[in-house]
Amino acid sequence: MKRVPVESDVLSWIAYDAERRVLELGFTNGAIYHYFDVPGYIYTGLLYAKSHGQFFNDHIKPANFRFERVQ
Repeated sequence: MKRVPVESDVLSWIAYDAERRVLELGFTNGAIYHYFDVPGYIYTGLLYAKSHGQFFNDHIKPANFRFERVQ
């Protein structure tokens, strides 16, 4: 996955594996999470959001995607 740096108080970078539908998020506190079965439009929305943190709180957290902390 190619990590794309973002300007955010919450996220440092985002990456997406379209084939596996895995969203990888790097948080400013150093944590890295994988979110599973994430549709591509969610990644695109997050990538182009005015506020990446707000998009995360509004569209990813409440969707209850299965996730795991990898770091």
